[in-house]
Amino acid sequence: MFARINYAWESFRYRQIGLELLVSVCLASLVWLYIHNRARNSIDHAAVPVQVQLAANQRDQFVLEMPESRTVMVSFSGPYSRIREIRRKLQRGLLKANLTLTVPEEKRTEAMFCETLHVDEDALAVPVGVKIEIAEESIPVTVHRLTERTLPVKLECTGDALVSQIKIEPASVLVRGPKAVLDRASFVP
Repeated sequence: MFARINYAWESFRYRQIGLELLVSVCLASLVWLYIHNRARNSIDHAAVPVQVQLAANQRDQFVLEMPESRTVMVSFSGPYSRIREIRRKLQRGLLKANLTLTVPEEKRTEAMFCETLHVDEDALAVPVGVKIEIAEESIPVTVHRLTERTLPVKLECTGDALVSQIKIEPASVLVRGPKAVLDRASFVP
């Protein structure tokens, strides 16, 4: 009889140990998944504004014309703390893609030309350890060469009023602007 009780106790204990082992493996797997998920996090398809500027030595010679919406879609992945920092920057509008355009030597004499800029990973200042994936988007930019020209000043009257013997001071002004516009202008109203 003692042998039967001992056998029943041992067989019950083995089942219990087996179940405890199974539950502990499941819990360990859940903990590993939780930690792994917290260690790597991601932001998918965030709209990041693009800021385009001319090279410092060319800012007085050219002006840029760009579309109103200058954003690229970017996905970020990395450690949770870094992704949280990027989320804060995105919410506050502090994360931008900065591009610098240098006008090539062969196009410096043209009055106007179009250029297409591509955004790469170096344009975004993100914390170390964050991986960036940028959607293939390009920014079209029109570059106008700036010139100076002296134009006469003329008075334009509207309505039925007649104006005579008027003297305009100064008679001409020095105007600075895009070459294509100044070439068409004959006077300053």
